[in-house]
Amino acid sequence: MRRYPYIDVARGIGMVLVVAGHAMGISMYLTCFFMQLFFVLSGYVYRQGKSYKQNMKRKTERLLVPYFLGSIVLLGIYKVLGRTTKEMLFSGIGILYSRYCFYNMDIAAEKNNIFFLDIANGAMWYLTSLFTAGAVYYAVIDVCIRSKKKCAGYIICFLAVSVCLAKLPILLPWSIDIAFAGAVLMIAGTLLGQNYSIEKWKKKWIFCIVVLFFVLAKVNPGINISVRSYGNYGAWSVLLFILVGICGSILCMWAGAMIESMWLGKILAYIGKNTVVILIFHIFILQSTEVIAEKIMELPPPESGWNLCYQIVRITVAIVLCLLLNRCLEYGKKVCMNKKKIRGDET
Repeated sequence: MRRYPYIDVARGIGMVLVVAGHAMGISMYLTCFFMQLFFVLSGYVYRQGKSYKQNMKRKTERLLVPYFLGSIVLLGIYKVLGRTTKEMLFSGIGILYSRYCFYNMDIAAEKNNIFFLDIANGAMWYLTSLFTAGAVYYAVIDVCIRSKKKCAGYIICFLAVSVCLAKLPILLPWSIDIAFAGAVLMIAGTLLGQNYSIEKWKKKWIFCIVVLFFVLAKVNPGINISVRSYGNYGAWSVLLFILVGICGSILCMWAGAMIESMWLGKILAYIGKNTVVILIFHIFILQSTEVIAEKIMELPPPESGWNLCYQIVRITVAIVLCLLLNRCLEYGKKVCMNKKKIRGDET
């Protein structure tokens, strides 16, 4: 499959925003789209020719295997750090449920919410979310490509289902309740990839998308898809959530196409090729650096310029260490494959 450098750059931009958001919090104009971005990009690179089973097997290898392996590693680390058997059991249940919390945050003030992902794996719900959205998406995408009418029909049905599921008082396991909205984003990404070349978009089109993006972000703040918050209007914000996500994704891809040959673009592209490892381990590293920093210095006030510098260092350290870990894993995998090949040649 052809690899698009600007897609890797866009993924890199999204992942930097994810890490920054968990490190220090960022503007609503950035948080309103970066999770939708990965759904759109996943659909953008889709190419026909594989069966549903083959596509889901690929998703399993790329998303679920790292999810469970990363979870086991974090469980082991927290056991060493002193977690009790009861706490470990609860963390294991959280891994299986794969959701940030149990109740919709709209009713969290009325009930004691249950927070599942408590071993620095708060961002890992997204891996199973992308998997369940993919299960819906792969079931219909080939039909959507062939027929515009059927495509429109599926999108309308998925939007309706998303609105209904958004009214549930609880968050469903593996993000089943947002899978249909995710599938719409993936379909939109495929339609963009099949019919438009981001590199050739005229500047006036990009300007219009920029204006639309800021209007949508301003009109519909409060997006936090980890707790199924589509925005200011509750369940009726689903369409606005999807539109702002598509606009933000287009802008990221266009920016990626503009800088892909620059040094910054190459760095972001490398980050974009290693998003899974960063997603799994960046919160643990951010928390660890915070603990270490508190022991060796007095942390700067939250609103000061020094705090911004400190947070940039934390973000950089987290990303760099995750990339180094990924290189070690790739090297270990290569060594194991070479040994396996040697044994096979000997037999």
